[in-house]
Amino acid sequence: MKFTRIAIVAAFALVSGRAYAFHAGGVAKCEGCHTMHNSTTTGTGTASTVLGNNPTVGLASKYLLQGQDPSSTCLICHGRAGVSSYHVYEPSLATATVATFVPTMVNFTPGGDFAWQANAGFTTTAGAAVATKRFGHSVIAAAYAGMTADSRPNAPAGNVAGVYDGAAFSCISCHDPHSKARMDETGAIINTGLPIAESGSYPLAAALPAGTAMGAYRLLAGVGYQPKSSPTQPAFAVNPPVAVAPSTYNVAETGFDSATRAGQVVVAYGNGMSEWCGTCHPGMHSNDNISGSIFKHPAGDLATMSATVAGNYNSYVKSGDLTGTNAYDAIAPFEQHVDRATLATKAVGTAGTPDIAAAAGTSGVMCLSCHRAHASPYEFALRWADAEFIIENGEYYGREAAARGEWRTSAIIQAGHQNRPATAYATFQKSLCNKCHAKD
Repeated sequence: MKFTRIAIVAAFALVSGRAYAFHAGGVAKCEGCHTMHNSTTTGTGTASTVLGNNPTVGLASKYLLQGQDPSSTCLICHGRAGVSSYHVYEPSLATATVATFVPTMVNFTPGGDFAWQANAGFTTTAGAAVATKRFGHSVIAAAYAGMTADSRPNAPAGNVAGVYDGAAFSCISCHDPHSKARMDETGAIINTGLPIAESGSYPLAAALPAGTAMGAYRLLAGVGYQPKSSPTQPAFAVNPPVAVAPSTYNVAETGFDSATRAGQVVVAYGNGMSEWCGTCHPGMHSNDNISGSIFKHPAGDLATMSATVAGNYNSYVKSGDLTGTNAYDAIAPFEQHVDRATLATKAVGTAGTPDIAAAAGTSGVMCLSCHRAHASPYEFALRWADAEFIIENGEYYGREAAARGEWRTSAIIQAGHQNRPATAYATFQKSLCNKCHAKD
């Protein structure tokens, strides 16, 4: 019955247009994630299989979770088959073959589908295994195929050995399920004191009710947060980042037009993303690494664009075309370095031309300018191919991929680009690093 109620809540959320109704910006109903008496476990049958519980009657999962671990609990709702605004893992892809991968690719959330890194069974045309664990965050969910730990002991550009525990990495390593971080009516981030009345992930339809607070973007963790399930993970020392997304964001961008910029789903980023990611990846904010001194690409609130770089971004339409004015590209987003109140004054685009401020000298690159938050078809969860051409001879990563025996067909790569048509870019489109650098 509990699982049925969750499904009904989720379905109602989609019908009503408020796909975030279950969490509503803060802690959800307790029984949605926890069970007091292990009553959903039957010992045998489908209940245990569906919910991922401890199959022994009377032995509830740790923390009295509905699932057998934190991520398995989250994926009860967020990892179900089919398209949905809140789905981040397509189960059918975890056992897919190259031939069936693309037709079942249905979710196009801005963070990327975890299934890109869940399948360790992909092989190239030459029969070599694909190290998909490097394609994103290796969230562990024992009840779901492919959701296993990364073999690397530390987060890339992360802490010294033993500080970060990849064997305990889960959804709640980044997302606070109880959402203690919140924003009051003055815009200040606090951890308690006011009830959360609105989600901080979406534009507000009206003013925040007096005496209430707004939740953190995507329920991301705030200052002091450290999950009990991963006690060696560094506690967050910064506030959650500021961003605003459209409530309908899981959309294939088949109608994207590079000339008008219409047909893309735009998430407007305010500030704090790189500093927040630096909790587990501090080496990306330092010139020190194990081999000595190395230059890292500037990212964060203090790494602002120059007027020249901002001008490149705004004018760059595609390789060889610098005729744009505000050519915003959601595949290569930037941070506006403004607070939530200022960010909310701009609408967020869905099917039409995005209404978002053009890049300026005060804007800047952040971690998500180049990487997906969850996973992608590329190593290091990159947003585009680390290759000479993204599109070659009018086809996504086409001849080059075939020549190298890549498992990623042109259609698979296109899915990684939100199914944007190749014709939206140049016939020979080079790396989107050129969105800022314009060297092509």
